[in-house]
Amino acid sequence: MIKRAVNTKLPHQYQKYVNMIASLFVADYTEQTKLLPIKRGVEFHPDIAPIDNLYFTLKNDVKLEIGGIPFDNLSFVCGTNSRSQCECVVFPHDSDQHSWVLFAELKYRQHNNNFNRGHIKKAIRQVYRTRYYYMQEGIISLRNTSYLIISFPLQRVPFKGFTPTQAQLMKLKRDKNIILAFTNTISVIDQKSLKIV
Repeated sequence: MIKRAVNTKLPHQYQKYVNMIASLFVADYTEQTKLLPIKRGVEFHPDIAPIDNLYFTLKNDVKLEIGGIPFDNLSFVCGTNSRSQCECVVFPHDSDQHSWVLFAELKYRQHNNNFNRGHIKKAIRQVYRTRYYYMQEGIISLRNTSYLIISFPLQRVPFKGFTPTQAQLMKLKRDKNIILAFTNTISVIDQKSLKIV
C-alpha cells in the first residue's frame, strides 16, 4: 500500500526506493563531503554497516521484507523551493493500512550537552513535517503507526537536552498514532510494530 502510493503520488521519490530482507544501516554523508569534489548524501547500507561513518540501525532479525527511500533536497519541493524533511522513510515492503512507517532524522553532533536542545527540536520538526507530507498526499493515514526517530550517531543514548514528557509522548500516540523516540537503534518486530532498543 505505502510503496504503491509513493509510486503514484511521488514518483520521483519512488525511483530511489530500495527493498531488502536485512538489517538497515542509515548514514548521512552530507556534511562530511560538502567540501569534497564528489558529494554524498543519505545512504542506505543493507546488512553491512558502513566503515567510514556512524549510522542509525534498523535491526531486522525477523527478516521482514522492508523498503525505504533516502531523501535529498529535491525529495519535497514547493514551487522552486525545497521543503524541510528528514533523512529517510522505511516501511514494510508489503504494507497495509495498519503497517508501521518510520521517519528518521540523524544529527551528527559530537558532544552530549545543552547544544542538543536546539538540534533535537529541529529534528522533531523535520520528522513531523515529513510525516505530514506523506499524510497530506494520502500515502499513509492515522491507522499507520508512525515512528518518528531522532538519532545522534556520535552520542550514546540517552541523549541530553530537550526530551518531551511521558504525557506528551502518550498524547502523540493517542491522538496521532505517533511514537517519537530518541535512539540510534530500533528493531523490527513484525509488519505492525517496531521495538525501540
